[in-house]
Amino acid sequence: MAVCGRLDVNSTGLLLFTQDGALAKQILDPNGDIEKEYLVRVNLVLDESTRTTKTMVGIIQRLRDGITIDKVVFQAKSVEVINDNQMRIVLTEGKHRQIRRMCEQVGLKVVALKRVRIGNIKLRSLPVGQWRYLQPFDKLM
Repeated sequence: MAVCGRLDVNSTGLLLFTQDGALAKQILDPNGDIEKEYLVRVNLVLDESTRTTKTMVGIIQRLRDGITIDKVVFQAKSVEVINDNQMRIVLTEGKHRQIRRMCEQVGLKVVALKRVRIGNIKLRSLPVGQWRYLQPFDKLM
């Protein structure tokens, strides 16, 4: 059995387990194109005035354009402000603590991180600590 993706101790959300090695490799490939979507709560209040400032626009743009840390480029596929202190970040890479490290570089402290989607498979309302089998309608791509 392989775990498709890891979450650090301070993160929650969707994990996939499989006995299909090829599928696991496809999901885990750092150069792959399978999206992983996260809800990210940060310590900066993203209110209406902050969203329109050059500072907030600059932060979001830096996350989208990519940030170099120790000669490695970290980049989000998309970044969307959801509400006063939450963002939705979509990655196709799988670098260690990628979102936390990117946010730290732009002055944001991640206070909660939850993976809500891998490919087309969504966490939906599954409670923390619970699991379910994938159904025929659950398609990764």
